Amino acid sequence: MNVSFIDEKGEILAEERGDYLGGNPLQGVLEVVKELRRQGESFQPGDLVSSGSYRPPIPVKSGMETVTRYEGIGGQTLEIRASYR
Repeated sequence: MNVSFIDEKGEILAEERGDYLGGNPLQGVLEVVKELRRQGESFQPGDLVSSGSYRPPIPVKSGMETVTRYEGIGGQTLEIRASYR
């Protein structure tokens, strides 16, 4: 999987391979599971988990629009669009 963060002009602001986070994005989830267990807690059905960030912090400005594109997930592409006020 490849992850791209693209601005409204089509310029790639950041790009990373999916294994960027600990060699496998699921590694971050396993760390959260370990920490929850340490605290005597656990995930519940329907909980959402973020395995981390694929890009460094990028300042956004009012009116800016971005697309985060995930390519190669089961042979498909997923795009998340955002606009900032």
